[in-house]
Amino acid sequence: MASKASAMTASGDNVQHAVHLGTWTNWAHGPILGVTLTLESRYGLLLLSFTATFVGFVASRSWRIITLVFHRIYSTPEPRDALHHQRQVVLRNSSSAATTFWTTIQLAWAWRGEANRYIARTLPTILSAALAFCAFTVAGGFTSSISSSIGNDVLLEGSQCGKVNGSALNIDTLSVIYPWVSQNMNNAANYAQQCYSENATGVLDSNGTAWIEPSDIVPIPEILPSDGDLLISFLSGNGIYFLDQGEDPWYRAFVPSTPLHFAGGVRTLYTPEDTASPLGCVERYQYFNSNRDCGNLTGFADALTSALPLFHEVTSDVWSGVAQNHTLDAVANRFNVFQNILQSSSDLYDLLNALGSSSLLSQQHLAQGFMGSLPENQWKLDATHWFSMRMASLQAAFVNYAHGPTDESLLPYIEWPANKYARTICSNQKILSTDYTSLSLFGLYFTYITGILIIVVSYIIEPVLSILHARKRYEEYKFLEWSADATLQLQRLAYQGLGSERWSNYTDTIPKTRPAYFLADLALAYPQGRGDAGEEETKRPAQTTDDGSTVSASDVSHVTQDLDLSHRTPQPGSSPPSEPLAHRVSPMARQPDHVDEVSPIDVVD
Repeated sequence: MASKASAMTASGDNVQHAVHLGTWTNWAHGPILGVTLTLESRYGLLLLSFTATFVGFVASRSWRIITLVFHRIYSTPEPRDALHHQRQVVLRNSSSAATTFWTTIQLAWAWRGEANRYIARTLPTILSAALAFCAFTVAGGFTSSISSSIGNDVLLEGSQCGKVNGSALNIDTLSVIYPWVSQNMNNAANYAQQCYSENATGVLDSNGTAWIEPSDIVPIPEILPSDGDLLISFLSGNGIYFLDQGEDPWYRAFVPSTPLHFAGGVRTLYTPEDTASPLGCVERYQYFNSNRDCGNLTGFADALTSALPLFHEVTSDVWSGVAQNHTLDAVANRFNVFQNILQSSSDLYDLLNALGSSSLLSQQHLAQGFMGSLPENQWKLDATHWFSMRMASLQAAFVNYAHGPTDESLLPYIEWPANKYARTICSNQKILSTDYTSLSLFGLYFTYITGILIIVVSYIIEPVLSILHARKRYEEYKFLEWSADATLQLQRLAYQGLGSERWSNYTDTIPKTRPAYFLADLALAYPQGRGDAGEEETKRPAQTTDDGSTVSASDVSHVTQDLDLSHRTPQPGSSPPSEPLAHRVSPMARQPDHVDEVSPIDVVD
């Protein structure tokens, strides 16, 4: 699906471009990695934020699988010390790699010098947790690459495709077309200064997706190149004073001039040695097709002629300004459209004549007729800037063609695409825009499909093991230990250690008592001592609630038969009740409201 939106051009103007919202292929990254999703910035940022959160959740579920594997590896029915069982509990109940890492370090520290081989037994868990934490952190950071790998590329919507027809330029249309041409040139200069560097290349990649000004000047043979187009620029420094003597061979500020008296000091000024200093530039062009076959590297006309066979072109239609020819095949038609757009751009001659001294980077050192210090290679910097402006002009020509006119006064002079080949170029032009977010669809699919698979596996692996245990008793002890080490099962075991009544759901996540059964304060029911806590036992009387039921701190463990002495009221003259000595009676066993006499009961540990 596509919809219209707008994007600011990078050249500094306020023209709004219609941008394709949805999926498209950025062929610069290939047919798979280049599949792109473009959204408005707010929705793109929202999707990236959600993806980062999703990756964090996937990380926690991945660690759940890892801890399950470690827990089953370490699980054994053989007697083991407290360090072993505590490590098992940590693996069973840690929600993240970071939590496991820190808790296991604390575990190793607590047992230092006491437990046998405490470092060797905790180090694998510590290292695994650390590696997993780092891996998950890197994976979370890579969510931003889903956007950064594509960059700020967006696809123009291209529904208003067309360009100003050069043949429409006449004495009556100057006031309409020339301001448009001037604006394009200034935009190219601004874009070149903002976006290009000295490392920019001269390859214009159409990605599947200038008028030649004659001159009556004939250069001497010594400077006339046979493999390029010669452009001679003359630099005039009339009225410009240089604050420092320059070494640049084009500016040639060698001649001392009138001294400058300023703020009580005197400084020698310099003027150019020549009234008009020439600089010769040779322009060369070369055409490539999609197979990287190329024509000759030479002047514009010769380069175009040599490249015609590469594009199934054997006629001179490219010189006639005809953008479409229905007698030609798709390749030749697209090349004609490409060449027609290329010739509509401003070449170096047009740019220098239109911009004049504004095309020089040395203008950044000029103020009120005084030129600051210039490097000795200033002419190279200026020439590089000209080349950048030319590249920007070429790019702008294709963007303007794909977008179409924004000034309604230009509509009568627009040449609209005449066939499907021209419209193909309209819908295959990308630009840079920070108003939108382009995401790698491959990255999104990979992240979410992989993440969902991990999440599903993490949630079904325990039920699968439960089914295997129920039907085949598969690795029974490992399954039972994993179940018993769960947080709520450990709580159940703690209450049963005090003698609470029988529970249910021993191997489920949530163990249960009978309804309306009250449990006492677990924190105060166990010994409070430190170090020798196992030698103490806290006893508390039974507590009766408002409804007459008794809050019990303990009952008999589920592994023994049920025992309830609280409802046995001895009759006068009867003998004391007898119970097996192997049972421990809770110090908070349930008692009747009125007891006349309680016979003593022997209790053994």
